[in-house]
Amino acid sequence: MELHSGTNQYNTPMTKKSTVLISCVLTFCLQGAVAFQHNDLAKKNLKGKVEKTISHYYEPIFNGEGIEKGEKKSTFIYAYNGDGNEVLYDGGHYQTISEYNEKGFKNRFYLTDGDKIYQSVEIVVDSNGQRRSEVIYDIRKNILGKRTYRKKENQIEMTEFGHTNDTIPKEFIIYDQQENKIHKEKYNPQGDKLLSIDYMYDGSGRVVRESQFNFKPWTLFTETKFQYNENGDVSYKRTLSSQNTEEFKYDYVYDSERNWIKRIKYQDKKAIEIQEREIVYFD
Repeated sequence: MELHSGTNQYNTPMTKKSTVLISCVLTFCLQGAVAFQHNDLAKKNLKGKVEKTISHYYEPIFNGEGIEKGEKKSTFIYAYNGDGNEVLYDGGHYQTISEYNEKGFKNRFYLTDGDKIYQSVEIVVDSNGQRRSEVIYDIRKNILGKRTYRKKENQIEMTEFGHTNDTIPKEFIIYDQQENKIHKEKYNPQGDKLLSIDYMYDGSGRVVRESQFNFKPWTLFTETKFQYNENGDVSYKRTLSSQNTEEFKYDYVYDSERNWIKRIKYQDKKAIEIQEREIVYFD
């Protein structure tokens, strides 16, 4: 998933706190839908023994000589353990903390502001680290939903239900034997399908095409294609729908480990975002 500026800013006024929390909770739920114990550094195409990344997003300013940083929009921090898995996501006001068992498998993560835990997910894994189920709790430890994982041939099916007694899924995801997400569906409480997404990968396990059908409030088909540079980072993205076509291009600056430390995002040849990333490595 590509990072973007979002609404989480370090200088967000307290009057916006509830809005920020809602945004965090939604993101938190989506992050929890990943079914496997991937190395998170590999998933984000980070190379070497990365301990932390600090990403700053800026508005671009155009002058006679080129593009420079304008106002800072947001900052996001990710921290990793020695196994290369995420232990902290910090969006400014709220953090997601991940915990692992003695075998290195994730067994819990939660959303907090440093004082209260607003949402938590308890994970059950087998001896190989394969997730079997998850339970999602709110701030009062009430059950918000459950996820179950079922192996079917060479695939894993994840189904999320809203409450213990629900029989209508909220979300359904299929993973292939390489643990790539290949199909996703979302439903409303009445059981109506809201969207369906199919993913296609290249030989390196990178998404090259994403096809999405939205069914409500009207049917809309969207197809996104991705291209990558020699370092494995997205260099071009094209999204085509019946309504419009959007093209994005990405330019990078890299450090000695071939991790990018600056990225400029262009839409229709116009710079729309500058991201600078500080990378801290383990000694």
